[in-house]
Amino acid sequence: ISNKSAPFIQVMSDKYLAEIEGLKLKAIESERNANCLVDLFPYLPAAEDAVTEAAVAALCEVFVYYVENYYDCVVPAPPLQCMEPTQIFHSWMHENYLRLIQELLHVMKSHRNKDVQLRSFRCVMKLVKVEASSHQSTHDKFIVPVNLLSQVITCLVESNTSFLTNQFKTFMKYDDVRLYALKHMSKMMAAKDMQDQGNEEFILRNFELLKQVKMPNMQEEIHKFYCGDPVQDPAAVTAKASKVLAKSDITKLEVHRHKFSDAWLAFLRLPVIVHKIRVIVL
Repeated sequence: ISNKSAPFIQVMSDKYLAEIEGLKLKAIESERNANCLVDLFPYLPAAEDAVTEAAVAALCEVFVYYVENYYDCVVPAPPLQCMEPTQIFHSWMHENYLRLIQELLHVMKSHRNKDVQLRSFRCVMKLVKVEASSHQSTHDKFIVPVNLLSQVITCLVESNTSFLTNQFKTFMKYDDVRLYALKHMSKMMAAKDMQDQGNEEFILRNFELLKQVKMPNMQEEIHKFYCGDPVQDPAAVTAKASKVLAKSDITKLEVHRHKFSDAWLAFLRLPVIVHKIRVIVL
């Protein structure tokens, strides 16, 4: 890019940033302006990294608002012919929420700028938390958004760089995230076709995630949850919620240990080449 064109590019970038901010504010201002969120998507593949990052942040903020205030936006709606007007809106929002997740994962996995990748990664993990807390406040039930979290793990494992797996270390400290990450990693490794290309990167990404895990040794150490607190004051928990919690694996040390062992066994079954084993041991 010549020096002569740089001012023009800066002007266009500032123009796009202002447009993104305006669309974000309008989308949050009123449900009637929700269409504005669709107009934010075209900014994601922008030539300017600052514009893409701003679009990622704006879309995340808009959807966080709608997930927190209209939880039904993140769950599948009934068949269209059975819908009331509110349900039609929720169905439309649900479709765009799914689109957002795919767009964020794409940016997270393949964007050329690490800052933009990191922004997208943090936005997806924020949506994991918001989706869980919104469900808990709406239905009085602790959940982990397993589908969304699994997509994040898949994206990390399929990445061709260790940058993002290293960023995930912060979240591996949470008992719920760690448990479901290990479960999904075990499934991925067991199902992996080792004839595919990129197997070495696949093995390395899984190892980078596994080595982040610090397994608790005592039941009392299972107490840190990213998606909310499943262990509430018994007096504040409904009979239905108590029954669900009693069946939950999330607070049981033996379950965490079992999934940790499963993941390492699945990893050791992979055809890790000799020099890689030597690196791992050392």
